[in-house]
Amino acid sequence: MTLQLTFLTMVGTVIAIAEIPSVTFSNGIKFPQLGLGTWQNTDHPEAIKTALDLGYRLIDTAFLYNNEKMIGNALKEYFENGNLKRKDIFIGSKLPWYAHKPEDEFITRQLENMQTNYFDLYLIHSSMCAKRKSGKDEGITDIDGSLVSCNVAYLESS
Repeated sequence: MTLQLTFLTMVGTVIAIAEIPSVTFSNGIKFPQLGLGTWQNTDHPEAIKTALDLGYRLIDTAFLYNNEKMIGNALKEYFENGNLKRKDIFIGSKLPWYAHKPEDEFITRQLENMQTNYFDLYLIHSSMCAKRKSGKDEGITDIDGSLVSCNVAYLESS
């Protein structure tokens, strides 16, 4: 992968903006080959904005990262400033491993957190299924700490 760089000078600072190559799917959607992973970024919205300024167009997050609201707020502000539009960004997120039933509840919550009406990519975060209590954001464990299975065959959960 070769990156084409454009250099800008802003108040004495040189900034390189990358034109990141993408793969075009059969339906015409472009998937950037390089993206910003957001695991462990729960309170740095400027990292999201800086990545977008530098040419990143893929944002990867997950419910388990506990940062979707922060990212949603950062993107909303970025879009409102006229820098880009939602259609310019490829957003991927993941269904928690303990949320296979009912998954709609989590997808809806994640879309609200991200302040968008769709994800470009939605994955299962670990292919396993565990029981959970309604309103509880983690799997139920036995006394020994092991997860309680939801009796879904492994092949059916992946």
